[in-house]
Amino acid sequence: MSIQPVLMATRQQLVTVAWSGLILFFLGLALKQWWGVPEPGFMWVNSWGRQTPELWACLTQLGDTSVVFALLAPVLCRHPRIYLAWLAAVPVGGAVSFVLKRGLDWPRPPDVMALDQLNVVGLVLNGRSFPSGHAITAVAVAMMVALHLPVPHAWRRPVQLGLLSLALGVLLSRLAVGAHWPTDVLAGAGVGLLSAVVAATVLHKMDVRPPEWAIWLAWALLGGTSLALADRVLDNEPGQAVLALAALSIWLSFLRAVWLRVR
Repeated sequence: MSIQPVLMATRQQLVTVAWSGLILFFLGLALKQWWGVPEPGFMWVNSWGRQTPELWACLTQLGDTSVVFALLAPVLCRHPRIYLAWLAAVPVGGAVSFVLKRGLDWPRPPDVMALDQLNVVGLVLNGRSFPSGHAITAVAVAMMVALHLPVPHAWRRPVQLGLLSLALGVLLSRLAVGAHWPTDVLAGAGVGLLSAVVAATVLHKMDVRPPEWAIWLAWALLGGTSLALADRVLDNEPGQAVLALAALSIWLSFLRAVWLRVR
C-alpha cells in the first residue's frame, strides 16, 4: 500500500469549496438576523456539556489555532511545503474574524442569559460572538488536511470522514461550553472553508522545497507555542489532556526533524 504524493486540489474542487463557504457564511448571517436569542437548538446542545464537561473542553481546544498547528507539527517534519501553506491561511481567517467580531460586536450567550440557566465550561466569554474563531480554525484545518495530506489511498475516505466528524465535534463544543450561538459556528465554518481555499492556492504557487528560513521560522513559532501551552496546562485550563499532547507533539516532532537532518 503506497503513500500517495502530495495531493493538489483541482480548480473545480476549490470552486466548490469556496461557494460552500460563502453559502454557509451568508446563511449564518441571515439566520442571525432572523432568529432571536436563545437561538433554536442552542439550549439542547448546551445541556450536553453538563454531563461530560472535560470531553467538550478537549474538543473545543481542537479549534484553538495554536493547539491545532502544534498537533500538526509532525507534518512540518516530512512535508514542510504543506505545513507552511496551511500556516498562510491563518492570517486570512484571523483577519476576517477580527474585523467582523469588532465591527459587529454581537453578544454571546452569557451576555443575554443568566449563568444559572447556562452551562459554561472554562472562562465566561462576553461580546464579539460572530463568527466563531474556533469554528474557522477547525473547518479550515480539516478541509486543508483532507485536500492535501498524503495518506494511503485505501485510508483516504475514512480519514476524510474522520476529519469531518472531528470538525463537527468542535463546532458543537462551542455551544456545549456556552461560548457561541449556532449561527456563529455556521458562519465560522464558512470562513474556514474560504481559508482552506487560500491555503490550497498558496500550495499551488509555492516552490517544491520552501526556503530554509521559512522552515526554521515555523519551528521557532512552534517553540514559543509549546511554552504557552505548558503555561496553560499549569494554569489548570479545561482540556488539559489536549494541551499537554499538543506541547508534546511539538518537541517530539522537532527532535524527529533534527534526527532526519543528521542521520
